[in-house]
Amino acid sequence: MKIFVDEILGSESLQLEQTGPNAFRAILAPSRGLPLVPNMLQFRCQGCAHHEIEIETLFSVENPRGKFDEYPHCATPDFERFLPLEWSLPLNGARNILRVPPTGWDDFRVGMQAVYPNALVKRHMGVWAQHPHATHETLGTSTQGLPIHALRVHDPDGIPRWRHWIVNQHPGEGNARWRIKGMVDDVLSDNPLAAQLRRNAEILFIPLLCPDGPANGWRRVNADGVDMNRCFRMEGPDPRAQIHEAFLLQHRLETEKPHTLWNMHTWPGLTEPVLDNAGPELGHATGTVEELIALFARIGESHLKPLRKREKPGASTTWNGGAGQRLGMTSFLIEGGGEPAQPHPHLEAGKRLAQILAMFWGAGFPAHD
Repeated sequence: MKIFVDEILGSESLQLEQTGPNAFRAILAPSRGLPLVPNMLQFRCQGCAHHEIEIETLFSVENPRGKFDEYPHCATPDFERFLPLEWSLPLNGARNILRVPPTGWDDFRVGMQAVYPNALVKRHMGVWAQHPHATHETLGTSTQGLPIHALRVHDPDGIPRWRHWIVNQHPGEGNARWRIKGMVDDVLSDNPLAAQLRRNAEILFIPLLCPDGPANGWRRVNADGVDMNRCFRMEGPDPRAQIHEAFLLQHRLETEKPHTLWNMHTWPGLTEPVLDNAGPELGHATGTVEELIALFARIGESHLKPLRKREKPGASTTWNGGAGQRLGMTSFLIEGGGEPAQPHPHLEAGKRLAQILAMFWGAGFPAHD
């Protein structure tokens, strides 16, 4: 029996030691650039199929921010089957115990939320790109040289009246990527509403802006130790003033000028949509903000919290706040959905978001005169 980190799912500078026949101690290192935030507990286990293993997990920093035990974890042998795992002690961020029951899997990985590493992004891109209306692109390469995968969706026989972007910035928020997968799967489906969306819009999905993150256990940052949602630049994109991935995203964003930007994140609780900025099309070429709120309530049902509109937009360094203010676009922060550590609820939330996108910017609300 052994546990270790690998190039797919890991935790930078993790200290691992075996303390008993089926027991281990894991000491988490602080995240790059964020000394009060631990890297995630993520590892690979081999030879554990018929044994319960116990991992005592420590982060010896007083008053940490972003506690390592804030979210459930999961075990998975193939990123298709998931066993949710809960922490044994109350949330505290200093010491907790993760127990993994006998799984029957001789080789599996453990990580935070429903893990969705870069290798899985690449796998799904290969499947999605087989659709005649989907094209696999890259935004460029990450700081550590990995491709930043993107999927562009549009029916070439249609006219793209609208341009929509869906992006996940924080590498530790796997549930947000499953939500994006739910959107992609619905947009590429045979549903007539999805087909109409592909005809009247061009949608760009960027499931993982920081592909270096999952293998290093970085929850919020890139290789430079900068929070991936605190790197929008109100003065405009600048390769000397921004981290590499942020410059690539903002430069492309300002070149293509999409009408909407959906920023996918997680925090505890149900998936929570927030409208940061209402673009000029709302109430003119589409329904009103009030009609959008009503549509979220009707389609979201028990899978989404009601849409709320902020009186003041988010911080200018965030993609939801900054992009909305600088570019005047409709900008969303899609938060929540931090639990459970299995894909299905997040896939369903993504499906509902895709349906709202299709109905509001197209089928459900024809342009006003």
